[in-house]
Amino acid sequence: MTRAVRGLLYPLTLCAAVGLFTGFGAAAAENDPLRYQRACDAYNRGDFFTAFEDLMPYAARGDARSQFAIAEMLRSGNGTKRNRAEALIWYRRAAEQGHSAAQCNLGTSLYNGWGTDADPQAAIDWWMHAAINGNARAMFNLGTVIAKGIYVKRDFPRAYRLMMQAEAGGYTPAGDTLETLKKVMTASQLETALSLSLNDAMNISRRRRGKPPMRRSD
Repeated sequence: MTRAVRGLLYPLTLCAAVGLFTGFGAAAAENDPLRYQRACDAYNRGDFFTAFEDLMPYAARGDARSQFAIAEMLRSGNGTKRNRAEALIWYRRAAEQGHSAAQCNLGTSLYNGWGTDADPQAAIDWWMHAAINGNARAMFNLGTVIAKGIYVKRDFPRAYRLMMQAEAGGYTPAGDTLETLKKVMTASQLETALSLSLNDAMNISRRRRGKPPMRRSD
């Protein structure tokens, strides 16, 4: 398997994940919502040792937000010993339930070979799922690999369109990349970029790799 380029892309930070715990998940509705809220509060204030212990039962029962938080703490070593292979398991469980931040970070882990062998093609697939579900960081990651021609054919218009969407979604570093792309793109390429939909930007790249078009998760 081809080894990924290390250090190119980074996952969402714990700060970006704080908004996960503004409401209750399915597990909390059935199993002691007050304890769940205390666990969420502990996570949000940075008491990760308490959060890890208290969120694990909910993660084990299938609450995707808890699974993502457990994965983040395992990846970073906050509240528990760092274990990227175990983090990958929890990212995947949440990602398979449609959790967009987990989909993005699962992709980043696979791309960089964190806790597993690097698998850039699988990473790109997970970023596509996350982007379809509105994750701006995943859009940025996709735009980066398409702009650089890493594991997919280089395509400046589609990279530009993804960066536009990432910036609109609140990921501000995409703005710097847009300025860089403008310097190397022709007027025709810029016009093409502005005419593309987000789905077009991803699906055409995906078809080039023999994959079916993406559909938004329910």
